[in-house]
Amino acid sequence: MSEKTDRLKKIAIEAAERGESQIWECCYALSELVGLYERGQINQLASEMNLSREQVYRRGRAGFERRELGSALDDTPLPDLRFSFYAEMGALRRKYEFSPEYALAQLQTVKETGASVKRMIQIIEEEMAPTIARLEGVIDTARTRLGKAIAGKDWGLAVEVMRILGG
Repeated sequence: MSEKTDRLKKIAIEAAERGESQIWECCYALSELVGLYERGQINQLASEMNLSREQVYRRGRAGFERRELGSALDDTPLPDLRFSFYAEMGALRRKYEFSPEYALAQLQTVKETGASVKRMIQIIEEEMAPTIARLEGVIDTARTRLGKAIAGKDWGLAVEVMRILGG
C-alpha cells in the first residue's frame, strides 16, 4: 500500500472508533480509499473497522457526495444530516442526473421537515417520474422515426434523427 492509502486508512479507522462525532472525517477518508482499493482490500478494511463491506461503501459514497456538493455549490453550507442522506442523494443524483442546486434544496427540505431517508427518496423519485416518462416517450418516437427513415432509405432524415439523439 502507498503512504496515502495508509494515511487514509488510519484516519478512517480512528474516526470510526470515535463514533458519530467523527463520522464525516471517516466518510471523507473512505470516499478516497474506496476508489483506490480493490475488492479484497475493502473486505479487509471493513473487517478492521467492524463494519460490513456495504457500510464501508455507503460511508464512502456519503463522503464523496458531500464533498462534490460542497465543491459544486461554491462551499455553500450544507445541511447537517446523517451520512445516509448524502449516500442516498449521491445514488439518486447518479440515477437521475439532477443538479447540485436541486440536491441542496431537497436536503434543506429534509432538514426543515425532519423527513426520513426513505421519504426523501420517495419524494425525489415521484418528482423525477414525469421527466423520465417524457424522455422515454421522446426516445420511442425517435426510434420509430429512425426506423422509418432507414426502411425508406431517407438518409437525410436518419442523419437528422441521429443528430437530435446526440449520435
